[in-house]
Amino acid sequence: MPSPRLVFRLAGRGPAHDEGVARKPVGLVIEGVPRNGPNTSCWPIGKDGKTIGKVTSAVYSPRRKQNIALAMVAAEHAELGLEVDVVNRTGLVNEPGTERAIIVERPFHDPGKTIAAS
Repeated sequence: MPSPRLVFRLAGRGPAHDEGVARKPVGLVIEGVPRNGPNTSCWPIGKDGKTIGKVTSAVYSPRRKQNIALAMVAAEHAELGLEVDVVNRTGLVNEPGTERAIIVERPFHDPGKTIAAS
């Protein structure tokens, strides 16, 4: 027999249901020189001196001519157009340091085919 806690969660009740989602996936465009390759570790994302999330994957897009990334951020910061700081501490992809990024819509693949039409 499942534990009462499990049944409670399956029924859609409990802390996660009452408080809402804590983190949301977002897209980022990261400023700076083109990345030499994908990131090999998660990079912290900051806003006003506080860590609000992490970059899970980042790469240079030759088609878009931009560094793009997928990230998870605190739900209250998942706003399109919000400027954040991305911290690349490893230095394995370009030089270590902090770069500005903007939260953008996903997907990056141009579903409306506007690139091909132009």
